[in-house]
Amino acid sequence: MYDASKLITPKECRIVMARAKKQGLKDVYAAAFRRYCQLVGNANDDPADPLVRDFYETLGAYEQLLTEKNDKTTPAHRTRQKIANKGIPQSLIEWTRGKVETNGFNLLIDAGLPEYTGEYLVGLRRIEWVILGVEDSTNLGIARGFCILAGLYLASMMDGTSIETPSAAVGYVFVSGFSAGADSTRDFR
Repeated sequence: MYDASKLITPKECRIVMARAKKQGLKDVYAAAFRRYCQLVGNANDDPADPLVRDFYETLGAYEQLLTEKNDKTTPAHRTRQKIANKGIPQSLIEWTRGKVETNGFNLLIDAGLPEYTGEYLVGLRRIEWVILGVEDSTNLGIARGFCILAGLYLASMMDGTSIETPSAAVGYVFVSGFSAGADSTRDFR
């Protein structure tokens, strides 16, 4: 098992990820990817608000996937602009209230990384979000977030998969036949 905690910069993580991908070492790639996200989050940490660190871990994951998809460094300019204009909480509220999933949500889900979605962050902080006005339990984003959380929990209960490694539980994340709402076009099987 690769010890990614020895990696101390995002640049080192990217080098290890690139090498692991070339050599087909999925476990090493996954460990370096998670460490990369952790380091990006830590670099933007706000001790007064853990949501900031968690959000930047999510943003790091999304930007890394964009970079790999486009074969060049690809910052999420629109996401960063929205955060700068509206702040993290308001941006997450607007994304989770959307009728359709964002490109970032789809990219992260397709990569087997549901724990790096904004919906997951909202699901983790359900009580805080009720105070902020996201109390409609029929909201598609909230439903997606809870579905991710429920799937991770089910996986851990059914086969002992640790919730710390949720991408191993993707098969349980979305129950067969579940759709995130009447107007959702995405089937989460």
